Amino acid sequence: MEMKLHTIIAATAFGMMLLLGRNASAQAAGNDTYEYVTKVTVKGDGRVWINVKGNFSSAHGCPETGFGVTTYELSDDRTKAWLQIALASFLARSKVYVESINCSAIGNDVGHPVITALQIYRED
Repeated sequence: MEMKLHTIIAATAFGMMLLLGRNASAQAAGNDTYEYVTKVTVKGDGRVWINVKGNFSSAHGCPETGFGVTTYELSDDRTKAWLQIALASFLARSKVYVESINCSAIGNDVGHPVITALQIYRED
């Protein structure tokens, strides 16, 4: 009886590791580099909405790729920093690396990538 319990626990732990690993790789699929930011807006929900040249990748599974939405509202310091990065990319047409996870579920604006980080850079 004790051996069966150990086997069940081991099998469950192995299954959980597989599931967690699969979720982590699916989440990472939304991370990508884009040529530059093409649109930046702040909607009534207090979040920053960003578009990139060519729209966001659909690799993360979100059906709406025209805009990505920040995780936090504009009152959050992280979002303020992301807004500055997005505007710098927009003005300088510099490449931007975007990390996104999941799809938005905010009011009527559902299915957009949720932005968790932005990085701007230029290749010289």
